[in-house]
Amino acid sequence: MTTIVELRLAWAQVRFSLVKDDAEVSYIEFDGSGSDSMSWFTAARILNSSWTTLLTEPVLHPPSLTGNCRTTVACRRFSINTNSSDCRTETLYTFIVDINRDVCNSDGNWEVRNLSTSPVIFYSPGSGLGYMGEKPECSNVLTDPECLSRVAAGECETNRAFMYLNCRVACAACLDEDDYSFAQEADVMAVRVKFTKGS
Repeated sequence: MTTIVELRLAWAQVRFSLVKDDAEVSYIEFDGSGSDSMSWFTAARILNSSWTTLLTEPVLHPPSLTGNCRTTVACRRFSINTNSSDCRTETLYTFIVDINRDVCNSDGNWEVRNLSTSPVIFYSPGSGLGYMGEKPECSNVLTDPECLSRVAAGECETNRAFMYLNCRVACAACLDEDDYSFAQEADVMAVRVKFTKGS
């Protein structure tokens, strides 16, 4: 199990890194000012990242440091992923499965992953989203007339997260093929969180 330690310090920046063989493979820098050890991990605080699409794409599922671990079917921490109701098309930048099972890791949803030695870190090795099963298709969830009406009202800018989830084609916001990569897990990997104090 991952242990979340409560700290009360003042810091200017927080760097969340995924490390393999002592080399950083992915990172996100957060604005830490005015935050505590739990509140820095939010989409609004993201300053920079090796996942460049994270800087321009809305995060459709609120990042979660502690995860929803009250159930016995899934426990994902440090999760930055899209909000998908279909496990087969789930995409992510990263999350950590903190128990030896996950509701999506069965029935052909994902390529079955070995979760017996939890925690297991999943991440996108590219500069964009990684997919766990099938590469998701870009589509409108709402009807074309409804999407076009919302686009005409300027909602692609004013209601971006909703529109990217429900009217992505109409907003001309489909990601390029190069923005996706198959999500990976690593046998030897660690999470490093570095807090930098302000002046």
